[in-house]
Amino acid sequence: MLRQIIKKKLRIVAVRVLDMEFDTEERDKRSPAPPPTHVDASVIPKVVEGSGDTPGPNHKEKIGRSWVSAQLLSGVDPCLIDIRPPNEVVSGILPGAQCMPSQSIQSNTSILPDKDSRVVIYDQTGELGSPEIAAWLREQGWSWARYLEGGFAEWVEQGEPTAVHPSIEDDGIYRIGDEVNLTDGRRAFVLSENDSMVELWSAESEYIGFIPQDQIQQ
Repeated sequence: MLRQIIKKKLRIVAVRVLDMEFDTEERDKRSPAPPPTHVDASVIPKVVEGSGDTPGPNHKEKIGRSWVSAQLLSGVDPCLIDIRPPNEVVSGILPGAQCMPSQSIQSNTSILPDKDSRVVIYDQTGELGSPEIAAWLREQGWSWARYLEGGFAEWVEQGEPTAVHPSIEDDGIYRIGDEVNLTDGRRAFVLSENDSMVELWSAESEYIGFIPQDQIQQ
């Protein structure tokens, strides 16, 4: 009994003084972790110096590059959401990622996985909106939503695999990153194309949303 009390006191000190929350804090019993899945230790990336290596799966706000990479290599794919603008997405995405600006996520939560699934939000550096979006998703019930520390930049810097956004290889009229002029005089970049609608992003006002193709100057 005394040993348990001392252990609990040391745990509290470690959290407050050494900032070890991600290693010591107990999980919320009301929000159990997804069932454990076997991960082949032989494919876990070597930990190298970099800000994205440290946060483990149980950190309450973020997750590290090496953990996400290990999940991808082992076939345990989390839901990856890329919130970067089109001119950054054309350089590549994390394998299997969906491209959804923050405004798009907030109005289309129905396309997200079950609320007990792991969701990883990432931007270019890990500091350009992904922490806020992950926090918002947790408030909506996705208790395992985390942002990728270090973002896409560190992912690439450490040689992790990337993929090409599907719209770059399709035969549609517009492709992600294409610059277009609207009939109302605005300039925008294509994010996606859906039948007769085009999803646009403006450098001035960020996310525009879907508009009909006939509002784009040919």
